[in-house]
Amino acid sequence: MTEEIQIVMEMAKEKMEKAISHLEHQLVKIRAGKASPGMLEGIMVDYYGSMTPLQQVPT
Repeated sequence: MTEEIQIVMEMAKEKMEKAISHLEHQLVKIRAGKASPGMLEGIMVDYYGSMTPLQQVPT
């Protein structure tokens, strides 16, 4: 029984770490006074017929 509990605890720990990582990634996009390049990370635009990340359009 304790082995099953350890497996469940390890799975829960992995999922919690992924959730924290995702939250940190999302918090970068929050504007707090001044603009940052991370705010535009998830925006895609139509560039000559293909969807391209906004950050790559100027290049």
